[in-house]
Amino acid sequence: MISRKKSSATGIKFGIIAAVVYMLCLYIKFRLFDASLMTFSLAATAAYILFIVLCIFAAFTRKKQLGGYIDIKDLFQTIFLVIIIAECFYAGFNYIYLTYIDPGFFDRLAENTRKWGEQTGRANQQLEELVKSIKAQKGTTLGTVLLGLARSVVLDAIIGIIIAFILKNPQQVSEADLDQKTSF
Repeated sequence: MISRKKSSATGIKFGIIAAVVYMLCLYIKFRLFDASLMTFSLAATAAYILFIVLCIFAAFTRKKQLGGYIDIKDLFQTIFLVIIIAECFYAGFNYIYLTYIDPGFFDRLAENTRKWGEQTGRANQQLEELVKSIKAQKGTTLGTVLLGLARSVVLDAIIGIIIAFILKNPQQVSEADLDQKTSF
């Protein structure tokens, strides 16, 4: 059985795995799913669901390491480490890719979205506003990425707390154990 002091090892291991998987999904999303904003959004949603599954798997692994008995605090510590590591790598990769590797990505996505809208007969003012908003994202700065990182960590932490609450299974304590802990 792994001690409670080594709880960070599981979080770090799964954080690195989640970061690699998340960045790979991001690369695939940028390279293969830029045909329209809809396909791009679907790919983003699939990648995020995969990330949440990895967080759940990390929580189950940690629970198993502790013999099946775990409280919210221990679960959330592991999940939060996964979140911090994966989201930091995700934000860094996002910034580097969009700034240095493929700075014309948002222009291409906007143009592909416009073409998709015209092919499906949706060419109207709303489509033009959507194309404008996509092009406006081209000016992504490091500050914007850091703000997005903070927002993602907060939202992911809320999901992490929900996962921890659902998966918790605190060790049952007998009345004799309680008497020993309260007596001096």
